[in-house]
Amino acid sequence: TPHIAGYSLDGRYRVADRIYAECCTFFGEPARHRFPDLPVNEIELPPGETEAERVIAGLVQRAFPVSRDAESLNNLLAIDDVRERAVRFDGLRRSYPARREFTGFRITGEDLSDDLEQPLESLGFQV
Repeated sequence: TPHIAGYSLDGRYRVADRIYAECCTFFGEPARHRFPDLPVNEIELPPGETEAERVIAGLVQRAFPVSRDAESLNNLLAIDDVRERAVRFDGLRRSYPARREFTGFRITGEDLSDDLEQPLESLGFQV
């Protein structure tokens, strides 16, 4: 996928908040504003699915559909003209949809077991 470090909505909020705080410090002004917390999106576990790896892969895909990015990039690779490919790649980057980090998702459901909870927390999901 394209490298998008710092491009998540969460990352942009953190960077903007940090820049604001640093500007306040630089100008000797107290920080009077705070960015609001982003809402947490809930994803319900699929009922009846028991295979942990399959459940986790499905939850990751629902939070961040990486296959969409892979398809877009594969379509770019099919373009022979290098300059056209570069223009289209830049277009993908400029029109990239806002996405949340896994920390912006809470996993809910009755079938949340210990073998799911630890790996999901390791990925950053709230459980």
